[in-house]
Amino acid sequence: MSPISETAFAEFLQRLHRDAMQHAASISILIAVWEGAHRRDDANGEAEAAAMVRDEARKLAQALASLEADGHEMLATSQRQSS
Repeated sequence: MSPISETAFAEFLQRLHRDAMQHAASISILIAVWEGAHRRDDANGEAEAAAMVRDEARKLAQALASLEADGHEMLATSQRQSS
């Protein structure tokens, strides 16, 4: 198996940090916003924060699925190159 290029791996890690980790951080912040709205009995604030959490969770799932697919492709390409 040929090694994966450092450039490709670095780009992969940058995407992980830029996309998936940012969505995960946003979810943490939005949960805190939701908790604050809940403590204040702000039903509208709770609903808005919950909707934003769902949206960020979907984005996180998409980012992770994309990274997974690209990771599999990098491995497959690496294996083809070594054959």
